[in-house]
Amino acid sequence: MLSKVDRRQYLSEAFHTMSQPLTGLQCGLELAVAIPRDPEEYRRRICEALEITTRLRHLTAALRELVEAEDVGEDAGRVEIGSMFSALREKVLALAELHKASAEIENCRELDAYASESKLSRTLLFLLEEVLAENSALSCRARRVNENIEIIVEDRKATKQKREQQKHWRDQVSAIRMSAAENYIRTLGGELQRSESRCILELPLLSQNRTV
Repeated sequence: MLSKVDRRQYLSEAFHTMSQPLTGLQCGLELAVAIPRDPEEYRRRICEALEITTRLRHLTAALRELVEAEDVGEDAGRVEIGSMFSALREKVLALAELHKASAEIENCRELDAYASESKLSRTLLFLLEEVLAENSALSCRARRVNENIEIIVEDRKATKQKREQQKHWRDQVSAIRMSAAENYIRTLGGELQRSESRCILELPLLSQNRTV
């Protein structure tokens, strides 16, 4: 998990990044109402305001994930990995289609973990998005390894990602969410290993004698 120093640095940088667009939003709105302007100018300023609010929404959502990552979840209980995969399949296929990619979610049985299904699903979907690239072959599968569950998310083509240079705030959102994902998996007693084209989640199997 993140140390107190690392957590403080993440939060400090994130709040600094948020203060700049907030200031810009306030100034832009104040100028917009200070002097009468033509409709096109109002439209331009509204578009700028929408872009800033989108940035802030993504940042605050990522920060919330980070803060909540060290909590297993109020709705924690038995999670059937196969059922979770089935519930995610439609979203994953739609996401892959947007990137002209293929996606395969393999069926698995009798693999149960103790977690919040909503938080674990959100974590898994984020990792799938991170691995996804144009024309990739996305794969998600799970298997039992001793007393653990191993979930592998990968691009089987190992497609070299050729994305346009992302804006700084998107990079920061991704970094915060990745840290939240790593923290949540560790909160569950597991580990997360990742590379550009693969993420491997290792979770402990639900103990037969655990009360859920």
